Amino acid sequence: MSRILIAEDDKALSGVLKKKLELNGHEVAVAANGEEALDMLGKSKPDILLLDIVMPKVNGYEVLEHMHSDPALSSVPVIIISNSGQPVELDRAQSLGAVDYLVKADFEPSEVLEKINKYLTSSSVPGGAGTAPAAVPVPENNPEQNRSHSVLVVEDDKFLRDLLVLKLKREGFKVSEAVDGEEGLKKTRNEKPNIIVLDLIIPVKDGFAFLEEMKKDPETESIPVIVLSNLGQREDIERAKALGARDYMVKAQLTPLEVVERIKTILRESYI
Repeated sequence: MSRILIAEDDKALSGVLKKKLELNGHEVAVAANGEEALDMLGKSKPDILLLDIVMPKVNGYEVLEHMHSDPALSSVPVIIISNSGQPVELDRAQSLGAVDYLVKADFEPSEVLEKINKYLTSSSVPGGAGTAPAAVPVPENNPEQNRSHSVLVVEDDKFLRDLLVLKLKREGFKVSEAVDGEEGLKKTRNEKPNIIVLDLIIPVKDGFAFLEEMKKDPETESIPVIVLSNLGQREDIERAKALGARDYMVKAQLTPLEVVERIKTILRESYI
């Protein structure tokens, strides 16, 4: 049985999450503020922590700072649950060791459960305790090599787009953004990115039309494309790959970190 600590001052939200997690076999404790969370962390290290940012007495960043500086706690995976998803906040939370981030207004309890199971399963020790999360194998990073590569993210979901762009820039990549297929094609032709991350359900021109058009152009046909979509039906995957997509990733089944690592892998295979 995995032990989960929820640090959240919203009693309704913590109650819903606690019930959902307990029904799925997890042992759950709740801290109503950051001070209480630190006290509970000191007494019993959980397998995973769900952490709000804005809390009484001690806020989420201060909890992260304490954990980050404590060797006994720094390996505990932390998933942030916050009312805000601003890139500067994501950056700060991730720099302090948070492994994932959920915006309260945008998630269902089932999504929290999926993420928890992912990080617990990824641990090399049954139960998840005492080891750093390893959702994907992390290839050796070469910042100088990353800086020589450009990535175009074609995605109309602002939160996901901002999160991917932030992670890619932190890895040293040159990043460009487009919010619809027409803008994406224009930037593809003008900028010739080294790789494209493409949503399928986007305005003006959808991802299938985007793929069909760019693969017909001799100047852009060789650019690798990773499809990142909520569509997970076999026919959608086969259609995208038939149109030239190099890889296909379903949003609900991955974290942004996995997308970034897949980008690195494909770039190494394609350009090195």
